Amino acid sequence: MDNQTNMTPFPQTPQPVINPEAPSPVKPSAFKKTLDVLIGFLKPIQENLTKVMDSLGAGSSSVTEISQRTKRLAISIAALFLTLVTLIIVLTYFKNRNKVTPQEEKKDGGAATTIVERKPSRYATDEAVLKIETDVKALESEIGKSEIEEKNLTPPSLNFDINFKE
Repeated sequence: MDNQTNMTPFPQTPQPVINPEAPSPVKPSAFKKTLDVLIGFLKPIQENLTKVMDSLGAGSSSVTEISQRTKRLAISIAALFLTLVTLIIVLTYFKNRNKVTPQEEKKDGGAATTIVERKPSRYATDEAVLKIETDVKALESEIGKSEIEEKNLTPPSLNFDINFKE
């Protein structure tokens, strides 16, 4: 029974003895740990790619010569392209800067506008619509004649002397 209480699910490793006077060892940072894991992951990929390149017969000297020429050519083409784009932008700016946009001039003696008379809507002559229009006009005239405000209904006077003390 005593053996079961001392048993732990994990084996205990002996702890190193640290000298309090000795400088503490430097712990690697989280970035360093992540970088080491990444390098460990990419190392086999690099080795496999090197084997594939060697099996294809691509020597390291021919690759560097071609890449140097290609690099010079790419830089030259990029510089030429950027120079042309800059030149086009500058020329367009100066060309449009001096150009004054003409404004439209209004001529008073121009041709008269023609007024096109349109046929009225079919509802303009409909009897039901005309009847509604006359009823609305009659209601408006009645409302205008009647007195809305009544003089004998006045609000009661309020006692504003309010005291909250007993």
